[in-house]
Amino acid sequence: MKRSIDDLSTEESSTSNAASSKHTKDERVERKILQVQPISRFNGKFPFFRQPVEVGCFSMDKDRKLHTDARMLKYLYDTREKSVHYDLQHGYSVYEKRDDDVKERLNNIMRWILGMKKHFVLEAKKKDDDDPKIRRYCTGLNTDFVAWRGHFTKIMCTPYEQREGWMMAVTLFRGTYYISEVETKENKERRKNMSDREKEMGYWGYKFEQYMTSVDGLQEPNTNVPVNNSEAYCSVVRTRLNKHSMIYSGEVDCCVNDPKLQPPSNYIELKTNRILYAPNNKRNFHRFKLLKWWAQSFLLGVPTIIGGFRDDEGIVLQVERFNTFEIPDIVRQSQEHAWNASVCMNFCDYFLNYVKFQVTRDDPRVVYLFDRRPGSNQVTYTIEEGQPHQFVPEWYISQFVA
Repeated sequence: MKRSIDDLSTEESSTSNAASSKHTKDERVERKILQVQPISRFNGKFPFFRQPVEVGCFSMDKDRKLHTDARMLKYLYDTREKSVHYDLQHGYSVYEKRDDDVKERLNNIMRWILGMKKHFVLEAKKKDDDDPKIRRYCTGLNTDFVAWRGHFTKIMCTPYEQREGWMMAVTLFRGTYYISEVETKENKERRKNMSDREKEMGYWGYKFEQYMTSVDGLQEPNTNVPVNNSEAYCSVVRTRLNKHSMIYSGEVDCCVNDPKLQPPSNYIELKTNRILYAPNNKRNFHRFKLLKWWAQSFLLGVPTIIGGFRDDEGIVLQVERFNTFEIPDIVRQSQEHAWNASVCMNFCDYFLNYVKFQVTRDDPRVVYLFDRRPGSNQVTYTIEEGQPHQFVPEWYISQFVA
C-alpha cells in the first residue's frame, strides 16, 4: 500500500524546517562561485538517501492534457528473449512528435500539486495566526525542493560530465525551492541544427518502448500504430537526501504486471544503445551511458533497466537486463573505474546546500539562474526578476494561496 503524503510530511516536518533554516558553514558554500573540481573532496561514504516513496502519479495524453491517474501507464511485454530483431526505423514517416519549442517547465507538476495541496499544507493553530512567519509556512508545502527528476540527474552527473552544460532556474516560494531547467544557447542550437540522422536516432528510443510494451503485458505489442511522444506516465515521489526533503516527478516507461509489486518496485526503464563491438565501446558505455542510466532510475527507485542493443541501421539484436542498484558495483569492478556513486550523491547534496545558502529572497517573481558551462569547473549564478525568466505561473501563485 502506498504511504500518503500526510504520513511522510508528519515525520519530516520538524527536521525539514530545521534544515531549511540552518545552512552549512563550509566556506565553499558561502562563496558566490561553486567549484566542481577537484571531485576528490566529494569522496567518502554514500550520504543518507531515503528510499523514494511514490505519493502520486499523473498521465499526459496525446494533446498534453494532464490526468491525475495512471491511464498512460504501459505494461512490459516480457518474452525473456535475449536475441531479437526489432526495426527501430519502422513507422518513422508517421511519427507524431511533440513540439520541443513549447517549454512546459514545472507546469504539470504544479497542476498536480494544486490538486493535492490539502495533503501538503499544515494548518496554523489559532494562537499562531498573528505570527506572519507561522502563517507563511503553514500556507506552503512541507518540502524543501520541487523539480523534475531529470534536473537532479544532471546535477548528480556534473562531476563526471564535461561535454554538456546546464542552467537551472531556482525560485523560493513560501519556503520551497522550485528548480526548473532552462535550455542553454548551446543546447538550443544543437537541437535546431540536428541532422536527419540524429532526428531518426531520437525516434529509436520511443520505438523500442513500443516493441517492449502493451496495454496489459499479455497482448502482443502493436508496432503498427504511430508513435506519439507527447503521451507519458509520470510517477511523483517523495524522498530525502541528508537534510533536504524533495518532491520530484519523472516519466516511467512501463511496469511489470504483478499485483504483488507496488510502485516503484514494479517499474521498468527502457533504454537503447549501440552494440558494444569493441573494448572502447564498452569503456564509453560504462563511463557515460551507465552513469546516466543509473542516476535516472536510482532517483525514482526504478529497480530494473532493460537495454536494447542495436546496430548502426537501428535494428535491435540483443536485449539485456540491468539491476539499477548493482550498476555502481559493475563500474567499480571494471578496469575503468569511470565514476563513483558516492561522489554523485555527495555533489548533489553539496549543490542543494549551496542553493539554500544563496537563494534567500522568497518571491515567486525572483529567479536565481545557476549556470554550469560545458567544460567549466564552476557553477555561477545571477539574479533576475520578472519576465522572461519567471517560471512560477501567476495561476499557480493565485490558486496556491487561495
